[in-house]
Amino acid sequence: MLSRHDTYLSSIAYWAEELGYKVEHIDIPEKGGVDMVLSNPRNDRKAYIDLEVTYQQQIQHTKKIRARWGAIQKDLQNGVDAIFLWIGVRKRDLISQAERARIPNPDAEYGKHLFSCLTYSDQNEVRITLLRCLGDE
Repeated sequence: MLSRHDTYLSSIAYWAEELGYKVEHIDIPEKGGVDMVLSNPRNDRKAYIDLEVTYQQQIQHTKKIRARWGAIQKDLQNGVDAIFLWIGVRKRDLISQAERARIPNPDAEYGKHLFSCLTYSDQNEVRITLLRCLGDE
């Protein structure tokens, strides 16, 4: 039986595929690391996605965002447009964690390379957020 986390992750992957995105990686069953990696084949943008079903600011989250930021920076250096989307986390919590992780100017990075989506269960909000961060062209 799938956990609540894995059930919603599976749903998000399905919604992403309906929008034309490619699911490059999905961490089901959960083994650690990034939960999902999506790409938009029309513009070659890549998204590292983590899902939180019960978010509480913890040291592990600071380490998580630092690791995702490192992957994004490496991709950008290699000419790959990449972003981090944290689903189930408010904007202010993402920015707060990014500040703790010593990401330079997270306010300016929000909407550019850092994105959040408050809910993981509302397919309309998730779809809109995916379109916003991965694009439709």
